[in-house]
Amino acid sequence: MGEGESLVLLLVYVDDILLFSSSDKEIDGVQQKLTEQFKCKSLGEARYYLGMHIERDTEPEGEGVESEDQRQFQSMVGSLLYAAVHTRPDISFAVGQLARVVQNPTEEQCGAAERVVHYLKSYPTVGVQYSASAQLRQKGVEVLQEKEEQLGEGKVFLSCFADATWASEHEDSSSVGRYICMVGGGPFFMG
Repeated sequence: MGEGESLVLLLVYVDDILLFSSSDKEIDGVQQKLTEQFKCKSLGEARYYLGMHIERDTEPEGEGVESEDQRQFQSMVGSLLYAAVHTRPDISFAVGQLARVVQNPTEEQCGAAERVVHYLKSYPTVGVQYSASAQLRQKGVEVLQEKEEQLGEGKVFLSCFADATWASEHEDSSSVGRYICMVGGGPFFMG
């Protein structure tokens, strides 16, 4: 879709129709065309559909930014994603949260992206390091340290960690799970 264009979605199930669009004018136009062709009537804003209760959140979460600022935010988040994936896993979570709002960022979210960039500039030498003789120095990982000692000096040691939360996201009660696999003291696979 080009700038200034709007999309209208028409959801049909037997004789029930829902119209979705960011433009009320577009919805009115589609409704008019439908009533010209078929015997139908508008019941107003949807409250129930196929046994589901529909509730709309009409309050904006914050003031959106101008389109130029939005493009700059999108570019910044794209660059941060590249850095997070290739060299800086320490920013992965923050960048993942920013990537969720690239379509409609607020001033607060733009500020958060700038703080991540400031963090990167403040610690330019932090990065992924791999070493064949890397020792695990994490608290509570004595069993893994014993395994490494059994393997001997200079051997590559693989370790994977996972964590998950249940319904931790406030917006939609979704669960979040993350994992990381490390070799030679540096992460090589994460998600």
